[in-house]
Amino acid sequence: MKNKKIQIKKCTLKDSKFIYNLYNNNVKKKNFNNNTIVTFKSHQEWLKNILNSKKSKIYIGFTNRRFGYVRIENLFENIFIISIAVIEKYFSKGYSSDLLNLSIRKFFKKRNFILFSFVKKNNFRSTVFFLKNKFLEIRIDRNDRLKKLIKKNNKVFIYVENLPNKKII
Repeated sequence: MKNKKIQIKKCTLKDSKFIYNLYNNNVKKKNFNNNTIVTFKSHQEWLKNILNSKKSKIYIGFTNRRFGYVRIENLFENIFIISIAVIEKYFSKGYSSDLLNLSIRKFFKKRNFILFSFVKKNNFRSTVFFLKNKFLEIRIDRNDRLKKLIKKNNKVFIYVENLPNKKII
């Protein structure tokens, strides 16, 4: 894995089994907000909806083989949620950061956006990862619109790019 030339591509139905297996990986499940095992049939329906959406995308990271994915989903206006999953043997080698940043650049191009990631409080690895990748940890105390999205045991990370000086949330 020394010679890493990371590329990304838009997800297709051919990537369904890869995403399904990575999502249902027992090691990762404990760190996901939704840690129930998903059936392959319900996963297929979910993926078809994402692939048909203009506001949400999944990008697959690969070198000579697939190693992870990033999902970006529009909440409202220019506010999005991002999540990432990577095969464990690729941890701490720069693959995740490259996949995250390439996906952000490809999806957003030049548009203005706010990007959130919700991380369980006890998920130290993801906390360090998002802080290292220019996300800021924020506290949500007063904003009811965001509080509804956040599970009780989550940390919230925000990444802001090119925003005008106006109230968004």
